[in-house]
Amino acid sequence: MFQFSYRFAFYQLLVFQIRTLEITRILTLYEANAANLTPEDEILIKYLYESKGYNARQFITEFPDKGWTKNSINGEVEKARNSCHVNRQCDA
Repeated sequence: MFQFSYRFAFYQLLVFQIRTLEITRILTLYEANAANLTPEDEILIKYLYESKGYNARQFITEFPDKGWTKNSINGEVEKARNSCHVNRQCDA
């Protein structure tokens, strides 16, 4: 015979609410970090990479308020690495 337990129902509701809040927090963080870099950010990343040899960790520690992710910075560094410079010809 099945007996309904209010404690169990309350516990399940509480667990569901906590999971929902965690998922919402994770999605909010993902959306905040997935923001596109501004053109000024791209220029700054390219300049500091080429002139001082900054890597992604150095960018994140130097500019913590920007909310950059390692992958977004590595993408810009890769573009800077593959781009043509004024001093040399492109291999294309």
